[in-house]
Amino acid sequence: MSSHLPRGPHKFPALLELGVNALIKDYPVHWLKRDVRGLAERLRDRQSVNIDSERRTSIEYSARDVLAYIVSRFPSTFGAVTTALQHVWLDDAQFAPKQVLDFGAGTGAGTLSVLSRLFPQSFWIDHDDRGDVVDFNGFSKVPPEHIPRLVQIEPNKHMQSAARFFASFLRFPDSMMPLQSTSLSGAVGSAIAPSDLSICSYVLNELSSQDEVKSVISDVLGNTTKYAVFIEPGTPGGFSSIRQLRDDPSFRAMGFVAVAPCPRSQLTCPMGSGSWCHFSTRLERPMVQRRFKEDFSRSLEDERLSFVVMKKEISLTEDALDVPRILGPPLKRSGHVVLDLCHPKGGIQRQIFSRSSVEDGAYRYARKSKWGDPMPFFFPVSSVPSKLEVDRARSEAEVDEEPESH
Repeated sequence: MSSHLPRGPHKFPALLELGVNALIKDYPVHWLKRDVRGLAERLRDRQSVNIDSERRTSIEYSARDVLAYIVSRFPSTFGAVTTALQHVWLDDAQFAPKQVLDFGAGTGAGTLSVLSRLFPQSFWIDHDDRGDVVDFNGFSKVPPEHIPRLVQIEPNKHMQSAARFFASFLRFPDSMMPLQSTSLSGAVGSAIAPSDLSICSYVLNELSSQDEVKSVISDVLGNTTKYAVFIEPGTPGGFSSIRQLRDDPSFRAMGFVAVAPCPRSQLTCPMGSGSWCHFSTRLERPMVQRRFKEDFSRSLEDERLSFVVMKKEISLTEDALDVPRILGPPLKRSGHVVLDLCHPKGGIQRQIFSRSSVEDGAYRYARKSKWGDPMPFFFPVSSVPSKLEVDRARSEAEVDEEPESH
C-alpha cells in the first residue's frame, strides 16, 4: 500500500471552475451574494437541531439555492469527497470501478471526483501565451469502453439539472451521460446492476430521522459489490451518522467491514462520547468561490469531514490496512513527534516517535505524516507526555495549521 496520503492543498480543477462561471454568467452578482448568505444561515440553523427533533426537516433547494450552493460549497464538497476517496485507492491502488453510484449526487461532486482520479488529463485546459483559455477536450477523446457507468440518485430537479450541465460542459459523450433517478428503486427498476463503487456524501445529516438514515445506508450497501464511501460534515452530528453506520452489526452481516479511516479489525469505534472522529482537508479556494463567500483575501480554507470507507467480502485477517490511523494533527517538535493513534488492538493510544526510535524508519515516517495517515510503525514506548502537555501543544499546532491569508 502507499505510505502517505498526497501532500499539499487540494486544487479545484480549473475546467470545473470554468464550468461554474459559465453556469452563473447570466445571474447578477448581488443576487448570488445574498443567496449565498441566506443558504449559509439555513444550513447553520439546521445543524443545531437534533436529527429526531420535530423541528428538523429536509432542506428544499430552489434553482437559486442551487446556484448559491455551487459557488459557495461545490468546491469544498469536491475536495472533501476527493480526500475520502483517496483511501479507496490507498487500499487498492489498481482499483478501476466499472460502475459508480453517486447517491444524493447533488451537483455531481462525487461523480466528478472519481473521474478526476481516473482521467486527470480530461480536466486540463489549453492556454495561450497570455494565459487565456484556448480550448479543452474534456471527455470527448476518452474511449467509451474505459469509462465506468455512472448512476446519480438525486431527488431535487434543480440539482439534477446542474449535474447535467457539468456533464455536458465536460463534453461527456452520449454513452457516458449519467443515468439520473430520483430514487434508488427507480434506478434499479431500470435494470441497473449493483455498483462496485458507491458514494453517499453529505446526505445522512440532511435526513429527518434515524430511521431514514438507516434506510438510506441499507439501500446504498445493498447495491454495492465492493466499496461504499460515506462522507458527512466533521461535526458531532456528522460523526454520529457515520458512527451509526460503522458500528451497526446488521451492516457487518451484509458483509461490509470498515477499512478507512478505521483499522479493519476494530469492530466498534473506540471514540469517547465527548469526542468525534473527524479529519481536515486543506483546499485552495478558486476565485469563483472567493468572490461569493466572506473574506475574499483568504486563498485557503480547511474543510472538516467525518467519513468511512466500507469494503465488502474481505477477510478480517487481511492486514494491508490493519494498522493504526493518525487522529488529529501530528505534534512535531525538535527531535520527536507525538501522535494520537486509533489502534487495531484496542482503543486510542498516544505515542512518541523520537530520533532514537528503535524501529527503522519510524521517526522519519512520523515526521512526514499528516492527519488521517495510516501509521505502520507501532511499538511500546517508555515515556508518554502528560495529557495537559499534549493538549496545550496540540492547540499550538492547530493554530500553526491555520490557512494562510493572501
